[in-house]
Amino acid sequence: MSEKAYECNSCGYLMFAVPEKTVRDNWCPACRSTMFEADIAPPETLVDYKCEECGAEFKVPAASMPPYKCPKCNFTFPYSMDRHLKHRL
Repeated sequence: MSEKAYECNSCGYLMFAVPEKTVRDNWCPACRSTMFEADIAPPETLVDYKCEECGAEFKVPAASMPPYKCPKCNFTFPYSMDRHLKHRL
């Protein structure tokens, strides 16, 4: 299976994922708006993310801000080393 590109309709955030494994409702990991499949080639450097709660795997460009939420289950990713809470909002 190959990864597809998704772009947020609202904030322009890019995500690359295997649709059957990650994308359920196409929610943006940054702003929670709707994402749509896009014909965009992945950049050379991508950062891998895996949700601790549902196991969804996706990648974002290295220059992007870290994702705020899992695109599949709404799990909140911690932003900093000092934060210990991990939860769904």
